[in-house]
Amino acid sequence: EHDFGLEVYEKDLGFKLLLKYSKSIFHDSTAERMMKHYINLLENICYDPLLTLDSYSLTDDEELNKILQE
Repeated sequence: EHDFGLEVYEKDLGFKLLLKYSKSIFHDSTAERMMKHYINLLENICYDPLLTLDSYSLTDDEELNKILQE
């Protein structure tokens, strides 16, 4: 068993994501945030697929504003 893993399955017209992680290492909120980052990345790539990978943001505007205010 791995400490962190993500399985992606095709389902109907979309995808199903299955996240497996060690609760002794990761808090639920951390795993949720990582999944949100992954989904944001995929959405950004779909929106503008010609950018280089380092051009995409993992955070959405709400999270970025929160980080900048801290």
